[in-house]
Amino acid sequence: MLKKIVSLSLLLSVLTLSVKAQLPTKLVDKFEKEKVIINDKIYAHVNKSAYWVGETVWFKIYNFSNLTKQLSNLSKVAYVEILDDHQQPKVQVMVSLENGLGKGMLVLPSSLETGRYSIRAYTNLMKNAGESGFFQQSLDITNPNNLKWALSENKVDFYPEGGHLIENLKSKIAVRVTNNGMGLRIKGAIVNSKNDTVAVVKTSESGIGTFELQPKSNENYKFVAGISKDIIVKNLPPAQTAGYAIKLSESERYWDISVSANKSDGKVFVVIHNENKIENVSEFHAANGKLDFNFEKNSVESGLHNLVILDNSGKTLAKRIFFKPFGKGLALNATVSKPVYKQRQKIDLTISTSSIDVVKKDLNEPLYGSISVYKIDQFYNEINDPNLSWLALKSFGNGTIDLAETDAATMDDFLLTQDWKTYTWSENSVTMKFLPEHNGNLIQGKISSGLDRGRTLYLSSTKNPATFYQTKTDSSGNFIFNPGKLFGKHELIIQTDYSKDSTTQISINNPFYEGNSQSKSRVAAPLTFTKPGDQLQASVFANQVEKAYGQTPYLFVPNQIDTNMFYGSPDKTYVLSDYTKFNTLEDVLREYVSEITLIKRQKGFSLKIVGGDEYLKDNPLVLYDGIPYFDLDKMLLTNPDDIFKLDIVKSKYHYNGETYDGILHFRSKKANISDYYLSRNAMVVDYEGLQDEVKFQEVRYESEDSRLNPIPNYRSALYWNPDLVVKPDNIFTTSFFAPDLVGKYKVVIQAVSKSGATFSKILELDVVK
Repeated sequence: MLKKIVSLSLLLSVLTLSVKAQLPTKLVDKFEKEKVIINDKIYAHVNKSAYWVGETVWFKIYNFSNLTKQLSNLSKVAYVEILDDHQQPKVQVMVSLENGLGKGMLVLPSSLETGRYSIRAYTNLMKNAGESGFFQQSLDITNPNNLKWALSENKVDFYPEGGHLIENLKSKIAVRVTNNGMGLRIKGAIVNSKNDTVAVVKTSESGIGTFELQPKSNENYKFVAGISKDIIVKNLPPAQTAGYAIKLSESERYWDISVSANKSDGKVFVVIHNENKIENVSEFHAANGKLDFNFEKNSVESGLHNLVILDNSGKTLAKRIFFKPFGKGLALNATVSKPVYKQRQKIDLTISTSSIDVVKKDLNEPLYGSISVYKIDQFYNEINDPNLSWLALKSFGNGTIDLAETDAATMDDFLLTQDWKTYTWSENSVTMKFLPEHNGNLIQGKISSGLDRGRTLYLSSTKNPATFYQTKTDSSGNFIFNPGKLFGKHELIIQTDYSKDSTTQISINNPFYEGNSQSKSRVAAPLTFTKPGDQLQASVFANQVEKAYGQTPYLFVPNQIDTNMFYGSPDKTYVLSDYTKFNTLEDVLREYVSEITLIKRQKGFSLKIVGGDEYLKDNPLVLYDGIPYFDLDKMLLTNPDDIFKLDIVKSKYHYNGETYDGILHFRSKKANISDYYLSRNAMVVDYEGLQDEVKFQEVRYESEDSRLNPIPNYRSALYWNPDLVVKPDNIFTTSFFAPDLVGKYKVVIQAVSKSGATFSKILELDVVK
């Protein structure tokens, strides 16, 4: 419900008119078309935010539908990478997704320099909208051989509500004050060119504060504050001579919205919308006037909402983000057995849920989540997440979250300081260049030749079990293979039929995102240290001890492999090693394999499969460890001692647009790419597929002998469990052990329900001698 409030001054001046309106048809049509474009929204729970080189970054992936906001099973592959401060990837991995959930790890190379990096996660489908929609979070990575010392560096940034300061219009401005990237609690002033104080600013522990200012024409303003012995002076951005200002506040039931203008260039539209719905449109005739209205909170969904001012062409003149918290159908409860533990003492963790409000869809659903326990290093800027809202904020925005659960006003101030992405009304529609990887890895590329369209390409992998796939190119020579989930390392072979073509050039696309980076502002200030300090020296020592004596924190678990070929069960299999040896493969086939007829002609050998239910007149598809042989003479040159068995399919086989008169598949005793005949244009690629399942290896002290083990345990990442499942009315219990490294530790639990409700809980405990 929308309730309009028109002030007496507006009625008297009749210069401002606000009516409920419709956007121009072209803008509405664009929004309606694009809102139904399905996309993924990823959030990653990273086990901590500060690392030493050589450490392992553990993560849990949650993939949601942008339309339903529920866990999505659309994409089966997630891409995760560590980026430097120039947004260049340093480590990359692909992980498997099932029912919207995935997990994995990245080992930080010892060659990385000390700095502030970021972890980024996305799916192939998300590439269509660009990197602004990717999940991204800052990581502090320290190399003890490359510590960067710096003088204390203060930074001040300003964020006017609506986007710009406008002359003679009062605006709320958020300010963020940091020292080497860490928020500062200070008190400062805004002064004009005469050094008269026009506003007072106080920042919170996060370094965020707000003030109001009505900038005058031809006037300059600056921020002045004292920090210890330092004085910070920073000029405010210049005010625009004409434009629009937005002011938003909230009461228990409404958001109160005020739009002001100091120009009279026709009508504009005040639009409130989320990703999927235009929630309100008001027409505003700007003639040095003002528009006030209330917007009822219950009329919109939970999550982020956009308040924008558009002209008739869709150009954004001013914009504002506001946030409606998610409901609390369930509460996530967690306790440890006590707050303080001695070294190597057992720590019991109990997790359960309880009802706050009656939200039926949440009450009967299990929660899926992850648990991280890690040491808090005091010299890093600790990052916390807003309880219950981390998914909407991190997955739907560009900003770096560093606030704990807080009140609505503080949260709103925080939103002003972030580079949230908003819908672009005036730009061209999103093109669907990248498809969802619904079955697993998509391998895409291009061929270049005079006959690009409709060419058949073949993909093989000799890794056990051997695999074979084929596809056709489109009119531009592009191709896509859909082999499903490929785990681990593969030597992929892509080729055309070399009996018909040997000049075609083949290239494959990098599966990771390669767009031009626009996200440098999303990474915080460079990581530097102002002085050695006892805390830092102790952490360097602990890291060196763990590197020297600690056990490997991860263990790869090979994934279950489907050993069936694309043709299923063959009609007949010959284990050739069971038969008397012959010198040539030709002799073996003639003597033992009754299902084929081998004919030698002047142009070479031909082969037909017989004994099936239908007449097969042409050569069958001949494979050797999944690699197609289009010249039978080349196959017959193979040493029969290298062949383990032969599969035969005795009927016509239709596969991806091609029909084969049966299949012969020779399987070697040991795959070796140098033993195969490949076309001159064949492309051989070392392909790193999906990461195999990897387990966190914790150090446990169950027995007296283990507790007396002299090997030190100086781990800072104490425990990681990405497989948390909390069922309704059940209690989840787990345990881990205090390390030898004393200090304060944080327990972070994050979870979601299938319907999209998000939950988090943070505990702290101390380890003492």
